[in-house]
Amino acid sequence: MIKRNGDNVFAIASSNNQCQGGRSAVSLCPGAATRIPRATAARMTQPDAHQNTKEANIALSTYVEKWKSRYEEGERKHKAYLLKAEKAKREHDDLQRRYNIVTEERNHLEAELNDREKELNKLRAVSEKLFNEYQQLKNQHDIDSGVMQKVMQQAGEWYKQNKQLKRKSTALLHALPAAAVDIDLTDATDTASDASSNEEVEFLKRCVSELSAQVAALQTEASAARLHEFEAHEVNVQITQDLEIEREKCSKQEKELQDLRNQLERHNRVSKLLMEEMGALKNHADKDREMAETYKSEARDAKKRVKVLAHQSALLMGELEVDERLGLLLGEVDSLRDALEQQVVRHKEQVEELQLKLAEKHEETDILLWEEKIKLAEEDAQKALERAERAEKKLAEIDRSRPPKK
Repeated sequence: MIKRNGDNVFAIASSNNQCQGGRSAVSLCPGAATRIPRATAARMTQPDAHQNTKEANIALSTYVEKWKSRYEEGERKHKAYLLKAEKAKREHDDLQRRYNIVTEERNHLEAELNDREKELNKLRAVSEKLFNEYQQLKNQHDIDSGVMQKVMQQAGEWYKQNKQLKRKSTALLHALPAAAVDIDLTDATDTASDASSNEEVEFLKRCVSELSAQVAALQTEASAARLHEFEAHEVNVQITQDLEIEREKCSKQEKELQDLRNQLERHNRVSKLLMEEMGALKNHADKDREMAETYKSEARDAKKRVKVLAHQSALLMGELEVDERLGLLLGEVDSLRDALEQQVVRHKEQVEELQLKLAEKHEETDILLWEEKIKLAEEDAQKALERAERAEKKLAEIDRSRPPKK
């Protein structure tokens, strides 16, 4: 018996089993004999009953085929959803792998940035040391220049004093009489003073030459130090600019990484929702499968009951008189027809309700939309990976183009 519906299609079978005690005790459905007029009963024959039975069998087989097609369609949709979920899972794993690669590259760039900062600090220390040495050499050069200038002034004064003394000596010699006093002005003292003056002049010349050479060497060293300082300053400026650029790139990559993390979290939530919805769809598909099996079994039972009723009708027709047999048979056929029509209407309503539920589930679980979102997220991750590769190449080019350390 069909337990899912309130009205039993084949409730007559049980009543017919109770009516086989005798001809006077036959009592089918209460309204079966009064539902069809006697004139109609007179016109009905046994082939009409078989025709109605065939129509009932055709309706049942059509109903079973319809639900079988619905069941197969549900199975196909279920398999398609499983394939889409597996594809989304693979794409999610690929996105996770790309995310891990971008994270490793970011860590590598951070380590390289730290190395560049250390190198910048070293160059800054070297530049400061060179500047201090340059200041020291400059101060030493200023001191040496002052000493040399003082020495040259002293030598000039000594030379002037020596000339004045010579002129005075010559004037005194001309002023004295020739035979008055025989004073040898060109004695050892004058000779010694001239020799000492010449030696002092030579010594001063040598000192001046040495100081000039030292000044030239110091000027050369100062020029080299100034050039090295300028180069170090240029390198420092370039490294500072590169550092600022890398910091900006690092901040951009951190933002992109945060966006990727947010997208990954959203995709994880979407995947979780998809898995839950797929589980719900699977449960619904299992329930639909069970309902289809139930309907199949009910259809088989209905066919069996139709055969039983046909056999019982044949027996009753053989036992009763012609008019009574026709009346009972027509009442039974009418009752069966009404019950089948009601059953068909109820099943149509159930099918429409199930179709509406499937449509709602299909609208709620639009897998294609999530696939597009996952593809967009994968494209964003690919763009971030390309930007990271370009940054790494640019860093390598900066390393190659940077002048070597001296």
